[in-house]
Amino acid sequence: MEQSGQCTRCRRYYEVKEGIPVFEEKRGYWCNVDQITMNRMIKHALISGNWIEAVSMYIQKYAEAVVHLHRADAQFIFPIDTKARVLDAGSMWGGLTIPIAQFCKEVYAVDKTWETLRFLQIRSEQMKLENIKPVLSGINKMPFSDDYFDFVVLNGVLEWLGFEQDIILEKHWKGKREDRQIYVRDPKKMQEHALGELLRVLKPGGGIYVAIENRIGLQYFLGHPDDHVNIRFVTFFPRFLANYITKIIKNAEYRTYIYSPSKLVELIKGAGFTNVKLYSVYPHYNKIYRITPFSIFASLRSFAIVGYAHIKVFALSFVWRLTPKFCTKYISPSLCAIASKGKTFNNLPRLLSLLQSVGVLDTSEISYHELSVVNNRFGNGNPTNYLVFDKSSERIRFFCKISRQQNEKQLIKESEMISYAKRLISSPELASSLPSIRYAGVIEGIPIQVTDFIEGSPIGKGVLDGLRRINNFIDICKFPLPSLINKIKAIARKRWLKIINPYMLEGIELLAKLQHATKVRSIRISTIAEEWVNKKVAVIRDKGMNTADFKHEIESLRCFLSKLNGIEVPVCMVHGDYDLCNILVRENGMSIVDFEHSEKLGLPFFDIGNLIFGPLLMEWKCLQDSISLCDYAEKTRWKEYIEKWLNHYSDISELPLEVLSFLPCMAVLEQNAKDYEYYRNPYDYPMYGENILKEMIGWRLNIFKK
Repeated sequence: MEQSGQCTRCRRYYEVKEGIPVFEEKRGYWCNVDQITMNRMIKHALISGNWIEAVSMYIQKYAEAVVHLHRADAQFIFPIDTKARVLDAGSMWGGLTIPIAQFCKEVYAVDKTWETLRFLQIRSEQMKLENIKPVLSGINKMPFSDDYFDFVVLNGVLEWLGFEQDIILEKHWKGKREDRQIYVRDPKKMQEHALGELLRVLKPGGGIYVAIENRIGLQYFLGHPDDHVNIRFVTFFPRFLANYITKIIKNAEYRTYIYSPSKLVELIKGAGFTNVKLYSVYPHYNKIYRITPFSIFASLRSFAIVGYAHIKVFALSFVWRLTPKFCTKYISPSLCAIASKGKTFNNLPRLLSLLQSVGVLDTSEISYHELSVVNNRFGNGNPTNYLVFDKSSERIRFFCKISRQQNEKQLIKESEMISYAKRLISSPELASSLPSIRYAGVIEGIPIQVTDFIEGSPIGKGVLDGLRRINNFIDICKFPLPSLINKIKAIARKRWLKIINPYMLEGIELLAKLQHATKVRSIRISTIAEEWVNKKVAVIRDKGMNTADFKHEIESLRCFLSKLNGIEVPVCMVHGDYDLCNILVRENGMSIVDFEHSEKLGLPFFDIGNLIFGPLLMEWKCLQDSISLCDYAEKTRWKEYIEKWLNHYSDISELPLEVLSFLPCMAVLEQNAKDYEYYRNPYDYPMYGENILKEMIGWRLNIFKK
């Protein structure tokens, strides 16, 4: 293919529309929304110069699929580099095209729908990405010469290659089709033919990435409908029976074939590819929490299975954990595979190649390592996380954070804060509780942080999430016998507080040690009280929050702190997100992770407040009644434990309980005055927001020495 619109195979010239070569005589339309909506969005993006605004206005429900970069989180297992020419086959809005194009030579975005390609073109131009080349073409016959691409991406497309009718997801998902088509060719044969065409345009030694749902995925056993025809359990039926059922329900043939792990490998090999490597993907290839190679799945099973807040995926995770270990990987919800053209294949994943280039891994040992994706956050400014697993020792060696976008400096800043803390800490034991950085910098334009892997697990996160889900489930279902339900909740809370208490005490000790080790000076709190309070209130007011309703409480705090003559507090490092989720329990102690919000100089109140009040606020927010936070703490056993924890903190930090009695007020002012990066929603933090501010600003703790 040439930019003039000439096919390099047949030398025929085709139309070039708005700079996009059109190689389909009969254009198709495959999209989530109709053509009218797409054309309006294109027009708005052109006129406004703001493609994100256009997405928000016309396809808000699909914004995550368009705006977010996490759909390409698997790209660092691809064996590519900055010189790679990549084909994104079935690119649609560019969910993978854009993030991959940031870190390679060029990406050809091929799709059958002109409107989505036009929007992708506008989007890439506004993002200043000049290496994206949209091409309108089918995959079964492409206008590229043989051996043209270094790598091919086929993400969520393989299953559609046996289906030729137009798709408007919003129109066709629930109802019957009005355009039944009689097909002659078998869907599998059509898929094999398209894979063969992709093989043709791939260079010898080049690779392909295929991502697809698992035909025997656990979600389908639990009743999740087929992702393509919206019919339950149809994936398990013999093809002829699935076809019969789909004709009745949808007035269309069942042609969106997906495969079990072994059959997927068989299909890819049958098309001529070699060296097929299979991965388990959870819960879906378009939003990857986990990618784990089949070859090391047994060793990483505890990392490969994860649950999160959505009740359906929580159920999926719960059942998957109960599945016998020997078959877990085979019922992964989604699958991905990397294969090659020819026997010679540079199959070294990009991340391993990068680690080799900076000396983190030696050439002699690099072949003994595998990669696994372990994500938990998906904002564009958040990194994607990889584990580096050593097969020879069967252990995880490194934890890698990789920025999802170019020029992101957060990882460098975080690494600098960790190094700063380590320079101040003289105790080897305390220093070992912080991550050990192996590398932090930019390689081939990719910001990366590499630390030694810390063997440990978060405290209480699973329990906290579980309690929150149970509370929500109980409230949504409106179970009868509320008194009985409240007793069950009280028993669960009592049990959780008892379990978490020793960890909380140890976490408090670790925090006090960190604050003491990073202290640069002490300051009399009375001398800074007025300036400190006024500054926090001014920032909160500038954010649009109403501070007029609690003038009395603020004045009370200002007056109280001003009278604390002789009491000094440390000016020390502030972790900025010190909570149960960021403290890992190890066999020989605890470790602190995630220093992305750290500050070199600050007062000690925020970190201790965040640690103690965070779990309480998460529980209190689940309530449907109007009880205040203070009254809830009094009514439940929270007050008893808060007093115990603050007594312990007072003993080891030497901060008087008199000062800590105002901790709720000081901590919530700190939280709401913080400036968070654009990619973080401040309301994700328990103490953020005007409602929480009103609850905590006047809360005084009557703590007595125990």
